[in-house]
Amino acid sequence: MQELKFLLRSVPATDLACEPAAALHDVATAIERCKPRLVLFSGHSFAGSLAFELPSGRIELPPAHLFIDQLRKADQLQHVFLNGCNTGELGHQIVATLPHLTVICWRSVAEDAAARSFALGFYDAVGAFLATGEEVQVEIAFWAGLERFAADGFRLGDPAVFLHPP
Repeated sequence: MQELKFLLRSVPATDLACEPAAALHDVATAIERCKPRLVLFSGHSFAGSLAFELPSGRIELPPAHLFIDQLRKADQLQHVFLNGCNTGELGHQIVATLPHLTVICWRSVAEDAAARSFALGFYDAVGAFLATGEEVQVEIAFWAGLERFAADGFRLGDPAVFLHPP
């Protein structure tokens, strides 16, 4: 929730549509309603699928192609940020299917505090571009995320090597 709180403070409300505890159907509805240029997913992934939450509270793990099909409907979409563990393969599938998109994702486990740290720097930069009416330069936002990540004491690499000793 801290990440959501920071997102709401960083990005102007006129440029933001938030779908907490979203199901894949919510993604489709939001894309149709908002015509986004940037889609941000923050959550968990399992077995190569993003974890969405159904109204019952159960987890939905749709195949990658169903999520990509929703992104395909977003005519103005330029960038996708998948802030969840092991989203690298999905990121590659998105770019293979929709090569005009820039995708930021994690190819390893993403420790929650580290993922949040990166996201805070990223959102702050995205919000700064939007607040001035400029086009979002996602590469600069990426580097701002890395800068925050490093400033908070995190290092690049797979944390699984350090979190689970043999």
